[in-house]
Amino acid sequence: MVDESSRGLSSLGGDFVASQRPAKRIVIPAIPVNSRGRAITEHRIAVIATGTRAAEVEVELVSGGSRFTPVGLSGVTVEPEQVRILKLPKALGKRPVGILISATEEIAASVISSTSSEFSWSAPALELSTFSFNVGVLEPTVTFES
Repeated sequence: MVDESSRGLSSLGGDFVASQRPAKRIVIPAIPVNSRGRAITEHRIAVIATGTRAAEVEVELVSGGSRFTPVGLSGVTVEPEQVRILKLPKALGKRPVGILISATEEIAASVISSTSSEFSWSAPALELSTFSFNVGVLEPTVTFES
């Protein structure tokens, strides 16, 4: 899917929105918080309930080892086969933020972040499954957030 934005008759450009597998738990790992040294203050989550029943959604922000649910983003109802736009708080901080979305039914979601002249979509990460690393004599540090 391509999202094309415009202001009046002027095209603002287009961006690809990654496809995803619907799930009851979605992690969007890195929401940008600044562009060219200026804060990005507008972030919206586009959520769709992909099944035939409404989904109750809860959004958690994860940053710097802490997790919290912003006011108004818990117990949100998303009607089946309809997109619901949820606004994130304007001040997300200076570090990238991850988003954990939990739902009672399968959903799909992405985040659009925008400034007055730029926009970008952040898509969910694939769910991790059993895997192994061959790191030889290296001592890597791997961090997972659950």
